[in-house]
Amino acid sequence: MKRYRFHLFPLLCMLISNALNAKDFFITQKGDTIPCTITQFKNGFVLYTSLSNPIKGKEIAIEKLKSFSHPRMKPLLDSIVFKNGESLYCDSLKLSHDTLFYNDFDIQGKLSIQSLPIDQIDYIKFNTPFKSNTVSVFKTYPIDKTSLGIGLGLDYGGIGGNVLYYPHRNVGLFGGLGFAIAGIGINVGTKIRFLPPTKKTNTGMYLLGMYGYNMAVIANGSNYLYYGMSLGVGYDYRRNLAKNSYWSFSMILPFRSSESFLYTDGAEVSPILFSIGYKFILK
Repeated sequence: MKRYRFHLFPLLCMLISNALNAKDFFITQKGDTIPCTITQFKNGFVLYTSLSNPIKGKEIAIEKLKSFSHPRMKPLLDSIVFKNGESLYCDSLKLSHDTLFYNDFDIQGKLSIQSLPIDQIDYIKFNTPFKSNTVSVFKTYPIDKTSLGIGLGLDYGGIGGNVLYYPHRNVGLFGGLGFAIAGIGINVGTKIRFLPPTKKTNTGMYLLGMYGYNMAVIANGSNYLYYGMSLGVGYDYRRNLAKNSYWSFSMILPFRSSESFLYTDGAEVSPILFSIGYKFILK
């Protein structure tokens, strides 16, 4: 019995010492309070040791926590996870255009407002016990600046491809090259999309304006391509937000010259054309 007490005494002393020194605790979403010693924050998890077993390390996902106290380090409020895998813990304040503003401690340990471009962030985990005691996830997705598309329509040169570049968030320039039945079709123009400043997916309406081929005729053994202005309205649809690709649909009104009807032999020509394509985000 004495030998048992001799071996138990150091462990008992360790538990008492750990209990006296531990100043951390969790409050889980279920309402349980867990006294502990927090050792590290890593990849959306809190690493800690419990008072009952101070030797074995444990971890708990941030989503399972309602709140916690960790006086030896600055409190964990929000977790910003970057695309390169690194994490930043801070107090998120506001999303404005393409920038996230947040509270953080500077080198002197003073609280100050910092900012980050949204395109560097993979996602943000909000831990806001002062609001609703819940943890929510805000997922961001890349907005294409350069894309390559394949499809059918005037903006693809007929049946062909399309390269689109956005010098401005909502204003893009494109060129289409393809097979237009009567020859090689070419169209160049601009695309104006309507995305709110904080929207992180390129799903939405857009306008098209282009110049190039807008009618192809095969008659009397000859091929004729006619050029002019065309205007359109369309919709980009990104079904899987995690994929760097999306569908694009549009309805186009071509402004055709009188010469383009010389060889139609009175055949009915549709005043409205349609376009469908699939775009791959390059950047």
